[in-house]
Amino acid sequence: MEMLTKSIKTLFVVSIVILTAVLLSIQTVMNVREFSGSMEAQVKDTLEGKAGEISGKLDQRILQIAQKTAGLALSLTNMDRYEEKMMFGIADGYILSDSLVVGSGFWFEPNAYAEGMRYYGPYRYRDTDGSVKLTMDYSNAEYNYGSFDWYKNAMSKPGTVAWTGPYLDEVSKTTMLTSASAFMKDKKSVGTVTVDIGITELEKYVQEIKIGSNGYAFLVSNDGYYLATKDDAKNMKAKITEESNPALAALGKKITGAGDLLMEETDAFSEDSYVMVAPLTIDNLKLVLVAPKSDYDGPIKKSIYMSIVMAFLVMLILCSAMIVIFNRRIGQPIDHLMVAAGRIADGDLRHEVQVDSDDEIGALAKSLQNMSQNLKHVIGSVNGMAVQVAAASEQLTASSDQSSQASNQVANSIVSIAEDSAIQATEAQNIQTTAESLTANAQEISARTQQVAHAAEGSRESVVKGRSSIGEAVRQMENITISTNSIQESIQKLDQGSKKIGEIVGMITSIAEQTNLLALNAAIEAARAGEAGRGFAVVADEVRKLAEESNHSAQQISELVNSNHEDMKRAVEASTSGAESVRLGIATVQSADEVFQTIVVTIDSLVTDITTISDAIHEMAKENEGMLEASVKISDASGKSSDEAQSVSAATEEQSASMHEIADASRSLAKLASELQDEVHKFKI
Repeated sequence: MEMLTKSIKTLFVVSIVILTAVLLSIQTVMNVREFSGSMEAQVKDTLEGKAGEISGKLDQRILQIAQKTAGLALSLTNMDRYEEKMMFGIADGYILSDSLVVGSGFWFEPNAYAEGMRYYGPYRYRDTDGSVKLTMDYSNAEYNYGSFDWYKNAMSKPGTVAWTGPYLDEVSKTTMLTSASAFMKDKKSVGTVTVDIGITELEKYVQEIKIGSNGYAFLVSNDGYYLATKDDAKNMKAKITEESNPALAALGKKITGAGDLLMEETDAFSEDSYVMVAPLTIDNLKLVLVAPKSDYDGPIKKSIYMSIVMAFLVMLILCSAMIVIFNRRIGQPIDHLMVAAGRIADGDLRHEVQVDSDDEIGALAKSLQNMSQNLKHVIGSVNGMAVQVAAASEQLTASSDQSSQASNQVANSIVSIAEDSAIQATEAQNIQTTAESLTANAQEISARTQQVAHAAEGSRESVVKGRSSIGEAVRQMENITISTNSIQESIQKLDQGSKKIGEIVGMITSIAEQTNLLALNAAIEAARAGEAGRGFAVVADEVRKLAEESNHSAQQISELVNSNHEDMKRAVEASTSGAESVRLGIATVQSADEVFQTIVVTIDSLVTDITTISDAIHEMAKENEGMLEASVKISDASGKSSDEAQSVSAATEEQSASMHEIADASRSLAKLASELQDEVHKFKI
């Protein structure tokens, strides 16, 4: 049962079969009931028609006999005198012409036939050999025919035919019915004629009546006696109203009291039967037709069987038609949709959904086709973007490697600057020592004028040496200037690289946001697809997570790039400050060189003018103080330059580490992009 409920087609077919079976069963039951009612009405109509037909024939036969009776009475009325030969001839003709007639009699009033003859009742009857014979056994006082009702009724109603009920004739020992009619003489009833119907002949006639296959007919007298039944022991010996079977006795009372056609259903005759009662023209008789229901159940059962067969065939045809229609309109489209959904679930988006229908299934197919197309577009876009992310990550890796190399170069340059700054500090200390020596010498010259020449010579040598040191200092400062300019250019290039990295990071961030948006849209479409889109929903969720991680990594890279940018900005400012300090140092050294040149000139003119020498020595002392201050400044500047170089070196090392982190992040991004491409390549578009 569980397997049945899992298939829509099977469930639909089973439901249709059950519904059709129920409806057709209801229709069959209703048809059977209607047919049964119709059959009962038809049986009733048939029995009524049969009863009318049979009673009509019986009435016609009885009427023929009544006409013969009336004709015989009229013949006697028209006779001027009663001749036996003529009377018997007419009676014999009636007897021989009708098988029901067993005899005919002439019953005269006393003295009416002949004076002095009280009883004259000749009776002509059919003998067993078929000949007609005469008996005068009824012409006596013992029989006294004038005392019978048939005689009295006929005499009291001239011109009519009076009938008796069935009775057993005591003379002939024959059960018969008698029709009597009075004949006239001088407008006075002088006797009656009778024509007798033998019950045996009537019974044969009635017993030959067939009602259906097993139905039969019989007669019942007004006083309830059976006539013409299949059981001869009951004929004229038993009364239906006195049967021991209460149902049959009750039915007998209805039969004897029926004044018109009467239809009954009863089991009084040992089986369920339809009973039709039809009163005959002879008021003393009722025609009873018995039709067993089994005779009519056959056609009913056959009709029911045919109805069931037809219902089954109709159900089979309807179910087959509905199954074919369902299979064409619903089953096959659903199969196509299942195949298409399976392909989409497997990642194959190359096929179109082939369902040509304008109903809900067609709309579903179009929606599935649109989803496939949209999914194909999304996968294509994600694939393209994954390629772009991979390329951008590779470019970012290369740029970070270049930035790392540039940082290393900057670090090396900063180390050189630091070394040059240390040398510059040493030279500045030498200059300071020289200046101090010059000051001491100047004081010694001032104290010892006598040693001016010697001191001048020593001063000249010191000056020459000082100029040499100054030249060396100038060269070192120029080298520092060149190194500082190189550092500035490297830092500017590094700053430009950082800006480029920032642009790449911005592009990665934008791509990640677009990827996140596309993943969200794909997840929504997968959710709409339901169970078929669950696999793709997982992929879309992984793409969204990847986009979020890419965006987070890009933000970290952006923060590192901004931090490096600030560090490089400070490095540029420090380098610019160092360059300015070097420029001032060069100017100071050049000024000292000019002083030394003046000292040389002074020494050269020492011989000519001692006063000038004294003034020059005094001036030299002042200049030595300035040089001492300059040397102190140079020493301070060199120290600061060395400190700044160390700061720049540390910042460069941090930037190099950041570049390594950027490179690692970009490689991770490239790996994720490759994994995204692998996932996307599972779809065939």
